[in-house]
Amino acid sequence: MKKPPQGACQQPDWVRLAQVWEHHLTPAKPFWVNAGLAHPGPLQVHVHKGMDVGILLSGQYELQYGDYLFTPEPGDVWLGGMWEPHSWRVTQAGTRSVQVCFLPEVLEEQHEHGLDLLRMFTVPASQRPRVTTQSMRQEVLAIAARIQREMKTKQMGWMTVVRADLVQFLVLLLREGSRRAPPAEASSRRPSLPA
Repeated sequence: MKKPPQGACQQPDWVRLAQVWEHHLTPAKPFWVNAGLAHPGPLQVHVHKGMDVGILLSGQYELQYGDYLFTPEPGDVWLGGMWEPHSWRVTQAGTRSVQVCFLPEVLEEQHEHGLDLLRMFTVPASQRPRVTTQSMRQEVLAIAARIQREMKTKQMGWMTVVRADLVQFLVLLLREGSRRAPPAEASSRRPSLPA
């Protein structure tokens, strides 16, 4: 199957369409994890408190941040900023992903160590780090599998493990970010929006 083109597309009226998605993030519960099966459905437009990280395990999503449309493949990742409007739609049966939404405070310690991991969430969506090699894809999928396992079993210390995996994942993206190919040419494809 040919991969749909990635690139710029017409930007919807985010203010009119966006719904606030509540993950109930607090200093005591600074991140939310979702892992599992999603079914094809209508386009949804969200904004939410917290940064957003997604890893596609199988199937297909259609995501849009601003005027940038992204159709990830298994092992691809996406990053979303706090209160950044975005749309998403599951376009294939059997789609599974791991998503983590978290407060910036989760990464404060890394900032003290000279790692500006939050910057990846503030650059334009087309410039955010992506998976660039097959070995990186396998590493990302392994991290996602660990996060999914911890989230399902919720054994003692599971949140600490998820936090460590999230940091490892973001450091991997930061290291590989400079090797990413330039963004694809503009695409005329865009999600069909509700009237």
